[in-house]
Amino acid sequence: MLRFSDRLSYVAPMCLFGSRKDYHMKTMKNLLNCRALVFAAFFVARAAHAGTISYTDLDAFNTALGSHSVIQFTELAEGVTVGEQYASRGVSFTDLNDTILADTAFLSDGFGLNGHGSITLQFSSFVTGLGALFPGALSIQLLSDGTAIGNSAAFGGSGEDFFGGVISDIPFNGAVLSDWTDGRVFLDDLYFGPSTGANVPDTGASAALLVISMGLTAILACCVRHEPRHLSARR
Repeated sequence: MLRFSDRLSYVAPMCLFGSRKDYHMKTMKNLLNCRALVFAAFFVARAAHAGTISYTDLDAFNTALGSHSVIQFTELAEGVTVGEQYASRGVSFTDLNDTILADTAFLSDGFGLNGHGSITLQFSSFVTGLGALFPGALSIQLLSDGTAIGNSAAFGGSGEDFFGGVISDIPFNGAVLSDWTDGRVFLDDLYFGPSTGANVPDTGASAALLVISMGLTAILACCVRHEPRHLSARR
């Protein structure tokens, strides 16, 4: 004899599914749909917006970043288009229209890079910090496999001898540098690092979502194993 509470629990499934087989098929479909939604959220979380700190002081940036690489653009002749020449040092310039420029506005050594617009960088492995000495104005957009994950502050404005750098709590492997005043960016020296290897380390958010996924899977699996008794009786 079913108790009243049992009847409330089992009448609805009987009306909805009709048979034990239908009940199992519907439950498994819900299980798969639920897992798909959770894992989709898991991958979205990996591309979440990064927390960033912007720096206008080179010494403070270097101290916070630790080990890093420096590109001074003195190795190439004026007018040379920069692409893969610095790939062995961990960065490629992918626009293929950035050229070496000799100018007194580059106060560190007289050589720099003319972006002829913005400058797009691709790093050979994920890094956590990027900065530059520059004249004029600069802003930095951080990319993870082509997806924007964060931005720096707007640096400089008008004049020479500026530094702008950004450190992210989510590693990135690409960036777009631009001039937020007129769109034509110039770099004196470029700083980036440290390398974190080929893959982005997992974050707390994605780990939490993975735990949620496992929990939901266990709960729904129990639904499959413990079918309503009115359905069991119909075998």
